[in-house]
Amino acid sequence: MKQISSILFIVLLFGLTAGCSQGQAVQDEEGESYSSETEAVEHFLDEHPGSDVESIVTTVGEKLWLTHSAHHVYSIFGMEENRDRYAVVRISARLSLHNTTGGGVEVTSPQGTDYTVLFAKEGEWEERAGAGTASYFSILNGGAEAAVHKDHTLDGEEHAPPESAVQSSETLQMREWVQ
Repeated sequence: MKQISSILFIVLLFGLTAGCSQGQAVQDEEGESYSSETEAVEHFLDEHPGSDVESIVTTVGEKLWLTHSAHHVYSIFGMEENRDRYAVVRISARLSLHNTTGGGVEVTSPQGTDYTVLFAKEGEWEERAGAGTASYFSILNGGAEAAVHKDHTLDGEEHAPPESAVQSSETLQMREWVQ
């Protein structure tokens, strides 16, 4: 009985140790990491050939990527770094605006910064709740509009007017869309 308890303890300890060490590796959706930020971004763009991609630098220097794919589906990615290895990782669920004019999602960057990201179809941000206080800007060469604010603000509670978290943005990749 003592041997069985000892074996179970060792197996449990091994399982816990293996589970804890998994969170330390930096990996993208394909389980890969890269030796430079540039290499990680190039791989990210190669893995999303059917998506429009907007690169954003935040006011605290973090890099975010907004993707737009068919049927107005948006996703948000961030740069994760650990031990001189880099990967562009998804930090949001997919947000579909197929049957609406806009929407939003709260995300936390790999560095731990909280953001609220709002999306609107081109020319329709005025229809969005809170549009008067949101700092929308054109993305994807004018094909859509977004607002990236500091902190999580979609909880329904009263907040001070949101502060834009965007220092700069650039469209990196566009594909031809058939609507």
